[in-house]
Amino acid sequence: MATSLNNIIKTEKYLMGQLPPEDKLLIDAQLLIDPVLKLNALVQKRIYTLIQLYGRKKIKKEIAAIQTDLFSSPEKADFQNRIHSIFKTP
Repeated sequence: MATSLNNIIKTEKYLMGQLPPEDKLLIDAQLLIDPVLKLNALVQKRIYTLIQLYGRKKIKKEIAAIQTDLFSSPEKADFQNRIHSIFKTP
């Protein structure tokens, strides 16, 4: 288990560009000769991408909720008018 966790941590540092050049070179070589390590690195990279996309999607949803609240709430009419005046076309 500890070896597996160490591999995950080392792969993470590799993917994030946080390894010294000599360690990066060593992992580059290991990826060439170890198909299991290469697959694990690809899966780990994909997981990071999915997490990042999920975070972006969540933030977009939160922003949309705030926008809906700001521009549909009658008690925020003063704010709405100020924003519309800023972006009003001449």
